[in-house]
Amino acid sequence: MADFEKAVSLSLRETVSQVEKAMESGGTPARLVDKNEFTVKRVRVAVRVYEHAPSSGLKRAQMTVTVASDGKGTQVSAQTASSSRPFFFKKRQTAEEQALLEALQKALP
Repeated sequence: MADFEKAVSLSLRETVSQVEKAMESGGTPARLVDKNEFTVKRVRVAVRVYEHAPSSGLKRAQMTVTVASDGKGTQVSAQTASSSRPFFFKKRQTAEEQALLEALQKALP
C-alpha cells in the first residue's frame, strides 16, 4: 500500500480532468472502475477508483483518488492497493502501485 497527498492550485473540475487524462493515457494505463461526486456544505468531493491489470493478469493494482475543494483550495489524496502478499504484516508497495502513483504525481502541477 502507498499513500499520496498534495494541495493543488486547480479547481476541482480541472484537477479531476488532469487525473482522468493521466490514468487513461499514461505509461501505465488504468481503467476507471468506479466514481462518485458529492457536496458537503460548501466542500465538493470527487472520488475515482482505477485499476491496472497487466495483460499477464498478475499483480493487479488499484488506486483510489479523492479530490476535495472548498472553492479556495483543492486537496488530492490517493491510496493504492494490490494483490501482493504481506511482508512481515505490512504490505510492500509493488511496481504497479508505484507506477500508478507516479502517473498521478506527474499529472498534478
